[in-house]
Amino acid sequence: MKPVKPESGPAPGPGGAQQTRPAGPAHGSPAQVWTALTIVYVVWGSTYLGIAVTVRSLPPLVSMGLRFFVAAAVLATFLLLRRGRGALAVTRAELRGAALVGVLLLGVGMGMVTMAEQYVPSGVAALIVSIMPVWVVLLRTVTGDRPRLVTWLGVAVGFAGM
Repeated sequence: MKPVKPESGPAPGPGGAQQTRPAGPAHGSPAQVWTALTIVYVVWGSTYLGIAVTVRSLPPLVSMGLRFFVAAAVLATFLLLRRGRGALAVTRAELRGAALVGVLLLGVGMGMVTMAEQYVPSGVAALIVSIMPVWVVLLRTVTGDRPRLVTWLGVAVGFAGM
């Protein structure tokens, strides 16, 4: 990411050095936004079909492990080519957090879905997973958090779309 100067002029940082902030996200045209959403819907939606195909020939957790390994290799290669070796540097705390999330995502989340798809159709698995936002909003409500009306409306629209 290329640093840019603040619009209101340079602000001195620690030791009098000029601070810069990274550029914010670029806003695309409506066509670009819809194209990106369509790609996400197709790729994400085909995940469950892909899982159904792979569990016919590979053990469930092996197939997920290979999937995540390939994704990590592709992303690491992209970062190395784009930003150099420093882009892959992480602290021990970041590594621990990433490992925890990875184990939970791979082993518990997608791992269990993959194991379940040996016994249920991929469409049913996708529908069960897609109800997660409903559970999140309900659990937030039960624990004392008060989701805004727009959150409830968004979840309701998504649920109706299922």
